[in-house]
Amino acid sequence: MNNMIKEILETDRAARLEVEQAAKRREELAEELNCEKEAYDDKYRNEAHQKIEGTRKRSKEQLAKAQEELAAETLRKKEELQRNFDENHKKWEKEILKNIFG
Repeated sequence: MNNMIKEILETDRAARLEVEQAAKRREELAEELNCEKEAYDDKYRNEAHQKIEGTRKRSKEQLAKAQEELAAETLRKKEELQRNFDENHKKWEKEILKNIFG
């Protein structure tokens, strides 16, 4: 009977030890998973940030190019108008005066 009680106590101790080890392993796995999750979060956050910055950079470059093209086109039109004025302003003055005074 004494042996049987010892055996029961020994089995109980062994079972408790296994439960403790399983609980400890579960905590370790939870911590590992948490670390992996944080690593994935950081990785994808960084990738998203890089994509956003790349898009922002391309947008700024496109905007700068469009502004340069607009400025060049505006200057070209201004020069064209000035050239037209320089070539024709005397003629226009004569026509205006002719229309006013007959």
